[in-house]
Amino acid sequence: MSKFSKIFALISSINKAGGKLDRKDFIRDFSMGKTDSLNVLSDPELKQMENALQAMAPKQVVTDPQADRCRKAIIAIYKSMGKTTAHAITWAENNGTGGVKKPFNDYTVAELMKLIRVAERIKASYIKKVNKAVRDGI
Repeated sequence: MSKFSKIFALISSINKAGGKLDRKDFIRDFSMGKTDSLNVLSDPELKQMENALQAMAPKQVVTDPQADRCRKAIIAIYKSMGKTTAHAITWAENNGTGGVKKPFNDYTVAELMKLIRVAERIKASYIKKVNKAVRDGI
């Protein structure tokens, strides 16, 4: 692995995310016109360049496995009532917890647990309505 591979990987990830970063132009701008080659730069300059590129690179989203399980539980509750995944996500985003509404993937585990409890109450109410409809002959 070359000492430049991290820099090349960062430039590639920036460009894959929609950036228009030309390697030689970036090196020339970074070195203030001194060079367009990484070979000429010192190790501290390479580290500075790497840090600058990391700040520009798209952030890796790390999902909490417990939060992911909670989101799946909400979706499962809605699917058990004959609804779609989109219904579950829309419901969670429109209702929120504690007056705070967020995109579905931005909820914390604690917030998702509250949403699960509410979704379970909605499901219990749904089951009661279905049972009543069956008893009353629909």
